[in-house]
Amino acid sequence: MNGKSDNLNEIIEQYYSDIYKYCRRRIDNVNDAYDVTQDVFLALCESWETVAPEKMQAWLLRVAKFKVDDFYRETGKIRKNFILDELDEQIHGALTNPFDELSDAEIDEIKANILGALDADELLLYHGAIGKKPDYTALSAENNVSEATMRQRVSRLKLKLMKSIRGFLSAIFL
Repeated sequence: MNGKSDNLNEIIEQYYSDIYKYCRRRIDNVNDAYDVTQDVFLALCESWETVAPEKMQAWLLRVAKFKVDDFYRETGKIRKNFILDELDEQIHGALTNPFDELSDAEIDEIKANILGALDADELLLYHGAIGKKPDYTALSAENNVSEATMRQRVSRLKLKLMKSIRGFLSAIFL
């Protein structure tokens, strides 16, 4: 093998397990998660010449996110815990190193604590606006407020969630 192929094999060995875990958290079926993980690394093989080595980790995570989204779009399957998946995305996005190890139990505990800290109105807003492109017109009509007010509420809720996530993560990793 030449040096380029050896380097690709090293990258695959280094990141395969982490990318699989990322996919598996979002896809219930083990075989589907393996397939999506393979798709990520096939994309890496196709784009090998253009991916900067210092951006490899971020590139793989971004492609994994897109491949998981493609999986659901192409198969027509519905995510069982879409809202919690989005919270999971936010938790991983708040990590300094996205591959810091958090067990599924730790992630579930963080999600439960964060969602438990929301009041009833925030929880309804969370289910209506977070994790998908919010329909501000419909949300504002449902809540009898202006669209501008609804945008502010969604923005404040996102900030509150990120602060909560960072707080829980700092408690875990400190």
